[in-house]
Formats: sequence, C-alpha cells, structure tokens
Amino acid sequence: MTIKIICMTLLCLSFTWYSHANEAISKVHFKGGESKTYEQLLTDNELAGISVAVVDDYEVIFSFAGGKKDFTTKSDVDNNTSFNAASISKPVVATLAVMLAEQGELDLDAPVISYLKSWKMSESDLDKGKAITLRHLLTHTAGTSHSGYGSKYLGDIIPTTAETLDTYKNEKITISFEPGSNWKYSGGGFLISQIALEDITGKSIAKLAEAMLFTPLGMESTVFYQHGQSKFPSNVAKAHNDKREVISTGIPICPEAACGLWTNAMDMAKLSIEIQKALSGVSTKVISRVVAQELIKIQTTKLSGGWSIGWMRNLAVGNLDWFSHSGYNNGTGGLIMATVENGRGIFIFGNGAYRARLSTIDQIVSSVIDSMGWKKDIEATVETPSKGLVKSIVGNYENLTPHHFSPFAKRVRIEEQDGILVLLNSQNEIKPLPLIHIGKDKFRVDQLVNSQIGFLVDKSGAVYLTLEQTDTELVSKALRKLNRS
Repeated sequence: MTIKIICMTLLCLSFTWYSHANEAISKVHFKGGESKTYEQLLTDNELAGISVAVVDDYEVIFSFAGGKKDFTTKSDVDNNTSFNAASISKPVVATLAVMLAEQGELDLDAPVISYLKSWKMSESDLDKGKAITLRHLLTHTAGTSHSGYGSKYLGDIIPTTAETLDTYKNEKITISFEPGSNWKYSGGGFLISQIALEDITGKSIAKLAEAMLFTPLGMESTVFYQHGQSKFPSNVAKAHNDKREVISTGIPICPEAACGLWTNAMDMAKLSIEIQKALSGVSTKVISRVVAQELIKIQTTKLSGGWSIGWMRNLAVGNLDWFSHSGYNNGTGGLIMATVENGRGIFIFGNGAYRARLSTIDQIVSSVIDSMGWKKDIEATVETPSKGLVKSIVGNYENLTPHHFSPFAKRVRIEEQDGILVLLNSQNEIKPLPLIHIGKDKFRVDQLVNSQIGFLVDKSGAVYLTLEQTDTELVSKALRKLNRS
C-alpha cells in the first residue's frame, strides 16, 4: 500500500511539473517582459503557418500547430500538416547511411566510387590525393561543389538526381580540395550519397527511409516522396513569400536527399528522441547505441567548431551540447535541435519568407531555453590569464569561420576591457562578447560556439585563435591575427 501511495505521489508531482512547464512555454516570452501567443507571433512576424514541439526528459511536453497552410484559401495548419524541411533532409539521409553501415551493407570509409553504378564521377575529380568516401560526403569534407539546389514545381522539367549532378546551372559537380582536408557545404555531396545508397540497396531513398525510419517510428506525416507521386501527402503547408503569397504551386520539388523531406515538428521529435534514447543506453526501436554514437561524433571543426555525419554540432544555445540542423528553402524551412544528454529538444517548421521564419524560430528558441531554465552557465576558472597571453591575444583578426564571430567572415577585434578580454565584430552589430577564461590558454564564449577557444602560434610566427573539441584531437584555426602588437 505504501509503495502504491509513493508511486501515485511521484506521478502527481511529475504531472504537476509538466503542467507548469507546458504553461511556461505556451506563450513566447521576450527579454523585456512582453509575452505573445503563438498566433500573435505569426501575425506580428507575417509568417503563414508553424509547427512546434518541445521535448524534455525524452518526452514531448508541448506542441503547437497553427496559422495557415495556404494564406490565400485560409486553410489551417494542423498537427498532421507536413512542411518541406529543406536541408533538414540531410541528417535523415546520413542516419540511413550509418544504419546500413551497421548492417554491413556499406563501409563509410570505402571509396564511394566502388558503390556508384548508375552515375560516375569525372576522372579528373578522382585524382585529388585521397579517395572520396561516404564519410567525406556526409560531413561536407569531400570538397564537392553544388552548395544547394533551387526548387522546381509541377509543370517544370524535373531532372533526375544524376542529371542534377551533371547539369545544375550548366555545371557538373566538381571537387575543389583533397577530401578530408577542409569543409565546404555541399548539397551535391548528399546527392552522390543518395545515388550510392540507392545503388547499394536497389531501393529509392524514399522507400528506404519509409521502411527503415518513418514507418517503424510512427512518423506518419513524413515522406521523401515528391509532389505528383502517389504517396505524397495531401495535407501540406505551402511555401509563401514575404507578402504571404503562395510561391508558384506552393509545393516545391527538390532533389530528394538534399532538400526533399516533408515532415513536421512532432515527427522530427520522434526521430531525435530515438537517437537520444539510444545515446543514453535505453532500449530503442530502430537506432542502436552504436549508430547514435557514430551519428553525433564530431568529425571536423573546420566550420564553427563542430560537424558530424549529417548533423550540425556547432550550435551553442544555452551552452548545451546539441545535435541539430536547419533548413532554408524558398518560402519554407525550419530548425531541429536535440541535446546529447538529458533528452531535451526544440523542433520548429514554418512556411513563409526567410526573415519571417528566422526571427520566429529565434524568438521561440530563446523563449523556451529561458522558460525551461535550460541555460547552463560557463564556469570560469579562478586563475587569470597571464599578462603575456593577454597582450598576445589583443589585436585585430581576420575571421576564418563563416557565420560566427562576425557576419560574412569580416574582421573582428579583441580588446581588454576592465581586465577582461572581449571580442567585437567589425561593424559593431553585436555587443562585446567576453572571452571567459576556463584555464591556461583556453576560453569559451557564452552561447556562441560549441567548443573551446585556444591560442596558437604557428611555425611562421602567425597568431591564431582556434576552435577545439575537448573530447577529440580536432583543432581548427578560427581567427588569424592581423597585427602583432
């Protein structure tokens, strides 16, 4: 009887906590104390529709679906509405590849040319000092071109995957550097991966994903099938421009592995929870712990401190360790982010112009992090950096890392203010960012990059600040000092 009472008490406490959590994130809260409903947020940001899910302790604790699938007809977004996910397609394809590797169907480190039957790479691109592998392609380290692809619509000429690789913007995909030596975002690399997976298995990427992930995980609103195919969903959110007008038919058709996924927040939460549970050692349906660990293992720090197989590992919101991916198509896209530990996540999709989606996503993410109390402060060491180190670091730098430190890889400056090193970008678009000293010559910047910042002087005497991952030996140069004062 006592055990029963204890269990009932714990259940009630759990329900009470989740009720409070749900209430806290049922609105979007701003720094100045203002709050908005999600409907108000859509109206104010001029976004047509949205799909949101929040996960804590491996469970969905809040979801919202609202706004319009089509702002012209005023048809409503609901819990089953699918959104074009754009580049969020990529981590799904990568997950399939790692699962097939575990099954012995392929080797991520074998030359990908050995798997390609229906399409071949140019001979000139095969002689780059190292064979291109699926691991290179899935981590954007193969040097492949074709960063992204424009949308097509019913009525347009829809090229095959091979034709896209050979003719996109009248250019065949090429290789620009030795595989593994650098990082370059490439949708084309994922199309090559798609062809490899399809040639290995004899199945389309749409059928593979359906059988291996979507059906067993109950992702009923998620497909890689495209508009015009029999299995394409009828309940979809149409792409809108900045005037909330439907773009063309509103239903983009994309080369599947690069940007062709259709899904929503609740379904992507299911996939991410599966990975999170596998990482924690909990029994799962389709993704093993080995696959999950391989998926989130950081492979390169060449871009903002971290990228794994298919997943971004550089997001630092709340100073938490996330595996994530964003998607930006014309008039549609989103962001999915899940923590490596503790089973937390935020999943957002919207159909509207880029600025409307981006501001809405940023506002929701910030509100959820604050409302849930997830932010983890960086612990500074009591030890202060030496005067010699401070003097060596202060100065002007060229930013070698796009999207972080300053916009568009502009110059930045590091100064000493009130005894603290701070980073300022070249256009003062952000307030000074303190470099938090965490010991010796290592620093962190609050919620900026998911890695520590180190100090390096190379053989030529050039001074760099580096991005480093503590659980790997990966180090990349982030900022190059322009003066030696």
